[in-house]
Amino acid sequence: VRIMVLLLIFSLALSGTVFCAPQGNSRIKSGVYLPVEKDTAYKPEVDLLVPEEEWSNELRQDRQVCRCGTLGGSKIVGGSYVPKGQIPWQVGLGSGTIGSFRLFCGGSLVSDKYVITAAHCVQNSDLHVKVLLGDVLLSSQTSQVVEVNMIQRHESYNSRTLQNDIAVMTLAASVRFSRNVFPVCLPRQLTTETFVGQKMVASGWGTTREGSLVKSTSLNSVVVTGISNEQCNSDYPNKITSGMLCAREAGRDTCQGDSGGPLTYTSSSVTYLVGVVSWGIGCGRPAQPGVYIRVTKYLKWIDTKTGGPLCSK
Repeated sequence: VRIMVLLLIFSLALSGTVFCAPQGNSRIKSGVYLPVEKDTAYKPEVDLLVPEEEWSNELRQDRQVCRCGTLGGSKIVGGSYVPKGQIPWQVGLGSGTIGSFRLFCGGSLVSDKYVITAAHCVQNSDLHVKVLLGDVLLSSQTSQVVEVNMIQRHESYNSRTLQNDIAVMTLAASVRFSRNVFPVCLPRQLTTETFVGQKMVASGWGTTREGSLVKSTSLNSVVVTGISNEQCNSDYPNKITSGMLCAREAGRDTCQGDSGGPLTYTSSSVTYLVGVVSWGIGCGRPAQPGVYIRVTKYLKWIDTKTGGPLCSK
């Protein structure tokens, strides 16, 4: 899921975009800032997307029921193609319409109207974003594409060091949950967990090997193992903060195009969003772990941006 640095710089230069990251290794595709044309032809299906002003009393009541992280399929095998419905909280960020969606990052659905992603995915203030959800294929005719009407990046986000690399996006229409569209839980019960030695799942549509120029058209997942921040700091001297989480698995990793997507941990059959794909060097290199934003450190910040605690169990 990687693009060579020279190609990244060249692509960004052509687009007139300047993007800074630690050693050019954030996990975002080149040419990411795509203007979104107004799609007047697309009309969301009423049973999945409901404008807030048209909510029924039944839907208002359903929305207040705490449901998250309990759908999905069987155990995920690292580096594998993801069947439809297995990671129903995964969304893609990009532009375009159903069947021709152009993706540049990933994200995680955490409620019927909020998505969490990486700040570096949406650092361009002129960026207009849509999200793709409900399917694992970018070309699917059954997916849903919803516009984003608000992006809130962390106020202390640093584009050079990628500290506080997190953002909350508000969808223009609320989504109704189904087996293919379902939120992941926030990790309120895991605030003391270090995740060292724990198996976690990362997913995205990024390229599938280092140096590849071809992105995946289907959603893929990988199982990685958490390591301590002390160990990660020895791999990346003076770059790892308490707000970051590191994980590795030889030959398995996230790469360009996966930025902003979920790193999840499952406990007692409930899946929690514990990380946001942020940066790393290479793909799957034994001494170069992937670096994620540690969501447990940002729960209060997320609450302030979403107007209150979201579902966590």
